[in-house]
Amino acid sequence: MKRIFILIFCLLAIGCTSDNQNLSDLIQGEWISTDDSSSKIVFEGDVKKDIYDEELISSAPFVVESFVNEIYLIVSGDDEDFKYSISELTEDSLSLIYLRRGNTLRYVRK
Repeated sequence: MKRIFILIFCLLAIGCTSDNQNLSDLIQGEWISTDDSSSKIVFEGDVKKDIYDEELISSAPFVVESFVNEIYLIVSGDDEDFKYSISELTEDSLSLIYLRRGNTLRYVRK
């Protein structure tokens, strides 16, 4: 019984890792804010860049993680991590909920 539990746990962990990798691949590229076209975010590899009016504002590593039925974007800042819930991610649109404030940030792919 213990072996079956370990096998199921490992299979679930591998599945989550694969899903996270697919989401990390899908999020790659340049995204323009639907609220302010001067604001964009760029995901390159494992780095998220915030750009405003073509000027780099910040750059930090990120990961996409799944917990139960939620998918999170976690950006590692200098002093703290910034955690977002990914409420929508398609080829053309991205919606993030910044968990500290609860506001929704919407983007379209450039």
